[in-house]
Amino acid sequence: MNAVHTATFFNEGPHHVHKLVLWSGVADVERTYHERTDLRRTLKRILGGSPRAVPEAYLARSPLAAVSKLRCPVLIMHGTEDTQVNYSHGTRMYHWLKRRGIKVTFHAYGGQNHWFHDNIHAAAVNNMFDWLASP
Repeated sequence: MNAVHTATFFNEGPHHVHKLVLWSGVADVERTYHERTDLRRTLKRILGGSPRAVPEAYLARSPLAAVSKLRCPVLIMHGTEDTQVNYSHGTRMYHWLKRRGIKVTFHAYGGQNHWFHDNIHAAAVNNMFDWLASP
């Protein structure tokens, strides 16, 4: 979430973000509230209540709401069996970016959870650095 908000804040000028990597990232904070019952108390404390009580707080923190402000290419990397941030967050972010004309690449890692197995993790890091180095 913070990476998206940083990239939207620093989207112009000589020090703008050139590329953005979202690795197993949350796209929709309200969806996370409903998916992760173990995080509900924390989200309520941080955001001032439930999504029903303070919908604007959840929207303001959701990366999907900031997509229109992104100006850089985005790489999304997500494990298909992620139990902490559902894979649908990655696919949803991909489609939102694509519809808004943002250059986006999606790397799905079949069978991987939030933390990738060592050999898959090493390959994913190499893929990420290849993407970062590309023009």
